[in-house]
Amino acid sequence: MKMKKFLFALLVCTLMSTSAMAVATSLGGWPIGAPGSTHQFWAFTPPNVRSIGATNFQADPEWVRNPNPGGIVGQINLSPDGIYDPANTRFIATLITIDTKIPNIGVHNPYKEIWVDLGLSAGQVLNMSVVGGDEPPQYRYVQLPGPGPVGRADFGFRIYPNPEWEDILINILGTTGPAILDYVHVDTICIPASAALLLTGIGTGLVVLLRRRRTI
Repeated sequence: MKMKKFLFALLVCTLMSTSAMAVATSLGGWPIGAPGSTHQFWAFTPPNVRSIGATNFQADPEWVRNPNPGGIVGQINLSPDGIYDPANTRFIATLITIDTKIPNIGVHNPYKEIWVDLGLSAGQVLNMSVVGGDEPPQYRYVQLPGPGPVGRADFGFRIYPNPEWEDILINILGTTGPAILDYVHVDTICIPASAALLLTGIGTGLVVLLRRRRTI
């Protein structure tokens, strides 16, 4: 009886921890704050937006989980007809360009995943690109399946190998009217060699175990 109660309590604790993790997950599905990960969210509130020209702005993220938060740069460039609307915390323009520099850990791991979610009330993404590191272009990236559901990741990238930082450049165009940008959300994670090897080892062990069971 005591063993049954123990197993039941363990099951409840496991479910509770799983549900808690599900609430605080990144755009890519890993827990926010996981080792090697970063989390940045720009809501464009007035104290965090600075004008650096008539239609050029720098924006600090309101929510950050990053080993180097001081190194994060978010720049919003608008076409000449563009405005920053502080009352509604958004940018409005025919063309909106987002240029973010996201630092991570200074270890060249095999790859990094980058997920981006854009709060667009109007407009469409013309293009999105990623450039990594201070060195000459030795990096390559692939776009992961997208777009995702509203409110989650619209774009995903995997960049090889992991650079110390990456620039994410996004161009948004208004269609029937001006584009309206409400927020930018970026999650990244570096995949260390040890984790990749561990996952491979676990997978191999499971295959061997299954084969042994079939032969018994």
